[in-house]
Amino acid sequence: MTSDALTVLSELIQNDTSTSAEKIFQNITEWCTQLKNAQPFMASIRTETYSFIKTAENYIQTTNEITAIRPLLLDWLKQRQLERCQNLRQLGSFGSSIIETNDTIMTYSASSTISAILMEAHQQTIPFSVILSEARPMKEGIVLAKRLAKRGIPTTLVVDILLPHYLPTVQKLIIGADWISETQFTNKIGTGLLVDLALKQQIPVSVAATMDKIYPQRYYPLTIDDQPPEEITKSHIPPLTIKNRYFEAIPHSDKITFITEQGILKLENILQKTRNELL
Repeated sequence: MTSDALTVLSELIQNDTSTSAEKIFQNITEWCTQLKNAQPFMASIRTETYSFIKTAENYIQTTNEITAIRPLLLDWLKQRQLERCQNLRQLGSFGSSIIETNDTIMTYSASSTISAILMEAHQQTIPFSVILSEARPMKEGIVLAKRLAKRGIPTTLVVDILLPHYLPTVQKLIIGADWISETQFTNKIGTGLLVDLALKQQIPVSVAATMDKIYPQRYYPLTIDDQPPEEITKSHIPPLTIKNRYFEAIPHSDKITFITEQGILKLENILQKTRNELL
């Protein structure tokens, strides 16, 4: 999703008709704000758009020539896309190292990091299987399940409420994260229950996320997300109230490891990173 945001920015820059550096910088600020607001729980979009605004600002301080600034901005976006791909490959390599022969892996929802890990393990010809659920209401889990099955990975797809039932049959729970702070990480609602049950059953839990998902909580307060009720049902029958939420915060535990492009990290490494961001 973050790569999609960078692609959108590239297309906007290419189609932009600004005749001054000040105007294109104003547009960039507005575009980045819109992208952040569209996915408020995606910390990596917040990180990338902030970096892009600072980069654009630095370019404009160097030159006011719009014909020179536009290629610089496009080159920066292209480089970030390449770096993100490389980071994802590195994360996948580190993550695949924890998958052992004949493991059954449980995951939830869909994530580029989870996909990278499972695809890399499959490419290394490690025999393993996967259990995941639909991930309602958007059902992104079905998309991931089909992708895995097409690669020949034994995959079991169940409804969300059945995941706890299958936990005793798995060796590892690997989940993604949209945001990691100094106190918690945020993921698809329902993740907290799975994590809690897995830890109680002494099933190893790993969170797979690139380092740009780490963002201090003081700059990024968690709010309750109210999503369209029509995603659950289009029927409107007063006094029926429909609540639709995508995300929840899961408190940190020193029993959870973090799979990143920098390696398999412990909670103390994540906390150090957030402390550095606060400086």
